[in-house]
Amino acid sequence: MKKKILYVIPDYSYATLNSLSIFKNTDKFEITVVAPYNINLVSNRFLRKIRTISRRMNDWKNFSGFEIKIISNNPIKLLFSLWQYYRKYRIFNLTNILKRNLELLVIKKIDFSKYDILFSFDGVSLVYQKKAKEFGLKTIMEARGNHIDVIAEINSKINERYGSNLPVKDDPGETWFDKLRNEVYMADYIITYSEFQTSQFQLRLKSEHQMVYKIPILSKFQFYPNSKEYKQSLKFLFIGNQSVAKGVEGLKNIWEKIHQELPSNVSLAFIGNIPSDNIQDAAQMRTEYLGYFQAEDLKRYLKEHDVVLILPSFYESYGMVILESLAYCIPVITNSNCGASDLIENDINGWIYNDPFDFESLGNLIKRIAKHPAIAREKSLNILRDYHRYSYLTERVLSINYLVKSIIDHY
Repeated sequence: MKKKILYVIPDYSYATLNSLSIFKNTDKFEITVVAPYNINLVSNRFLRKIRTISRRMNDWKNFSGFEIKIISNNPIKLLFSLWQYYRKYRIFNLTNILKRNLELLVIKKIDFSKYDILFSFDGVSLVYQKKAKEFGLKTIMEARGNHIDVIAEINSKINERYGSNLPVKDDPGETWFDKLRNEVYMADYIITYSEFQTSQFQLRLKSEHQMVYKIPILSKFQFYPNSKEYKQSLKFLFIGNQSVAKGVEGLKNIWEKIHQELPSNVSLAFIGNIPSDNIQDAAQMRTEYLGYFQAEDLKRYLKEHDVVLILPSFYESYGMVILESLAYCIPVITNSNCGASDLIENDINGWIYNDPFDFESLGNLIKRIAKHPAIAREKSLNILRDYHRYSYLTERVLSINYLVKSIIDHY
């Protein structure tokens, strides 16, 4: 008899729908998607001309692959809840509005007694978990972020160093922290993406019956089997957002300190919503601020340029740009707090510095590679040689099968 799953999603993004493939074994599971809106209602010809909607529809088609019932708010009530939220908070934060819609309105439409399993994501799980526990459902939570206490501890250090105001344990936002903690404590199964992320949750579980499973996520970027040359010039590249937690300021500071020691054909480029403080200074320091790239533009850039990726984040549950760069035979510099550093063998296909706050070590690595670009060429060839390691497909399938067997065995 099939197990009936409530699959609660805050959006229809690639990362969210990717998890539908966990339950594609239709002889064991019957899935009902719970969402703030019904994606099939936006599939008309007019709306599909909008790039974002078209992308969502294509992802839905690729990952659903079978007939799925969707429980959602009706369009009129959704629009009304958007308006009510705006009137109350004067902020049009679509993500928060959709989550609130899930928690307050869509949940009222569900008869939990008809289901066996609840699958949800951190940030939208708690209300559903409480209801699921009343009816004896097994609860699975996919943790797209790190454990909140780990983030709070690292944020304290970031605030001390940069004078920022990132949330920490004793902030007034403690209620929000408690919500994320309780989601973890109420989950029977927690799905993570990396060893760094997995270890955080394993250390903080409240019940011996809880289990943590690492299931690798897949990239949209297919492997492009061409190594980099690094003959004419070498670019270091940061991809991400303007965020202290992403290590952008630390990277800018260390580059300003060392750029004069580097060969004249070496530069640093930023892709993302990162503004240049001063265009003239940027040119003098051989830095470029390229703005935000759509996925296809980013693929083209990675294909056409001899770059070395730098991901200096203070914490990343995964860090998809690492996997995307490896897909184009681009070596990566990162630290052990970035989950996808699991893919990096130090000094083989990239470089790992252990302390995310140690920007001196990052600077030394940049200088070493800049002065000897043949090192980067060697790493790129190593990636090409072992390209099968970066598909993650085999490990993902094995991990999914193990999770499914565990769930079935518990019934």
